[in-house]
Amino acid sequence: MIGRPRKYAERQPCGECGRPGLVQRQWGKIYFSPICSTCKKLAVKREVLTHYGNGIAACVKCAFDNIDALTIDHMNDDGAAHRRTLGGGRNYGGGFYYWLRARGFPVGYQTLCFNCNGIKEVERRRLTMRQGVNKWQA
Repeated sequence: MIGRPRKYAERQPCGECGRPGLVQRQWGKIYFSPICSTCKKLAVKREVLTHYGNGIAACVKCAFDNIDALTIDHMNDDGAAHRRTLGGGRNYGGGFYYWLRARGFPVGYQTLCFNCNGIKEVERRRLTMRQGVNKWQA
């Protein structure tokens, strides 16, 4: 290819989705990955959701299995406090899946779909209102 550096001509497509693979540079050398970054992130998400979904990547309450609508839930309702201790950055969103995997899948989490997660939060707020601890009212 005239006009383009050789490193771009050697990029192979991703083995799963067909997009160009990763180009990684380390110590002046170029390494090519056969899987793109999106597929790598999806594989980690699937691994974490499967672990916390009792062996399948599905909601533990309703068995919904669309990975785009699944999330990790803090079973003790301490997610906000946990996020404050992590300090933000890469531990939010998709980075949280890497955080869980790096720590050997700690206990206290479960796989829920967004609907069940929202219903759980509504039920928690109703319970706190009945107990007289209403922090949502002015």
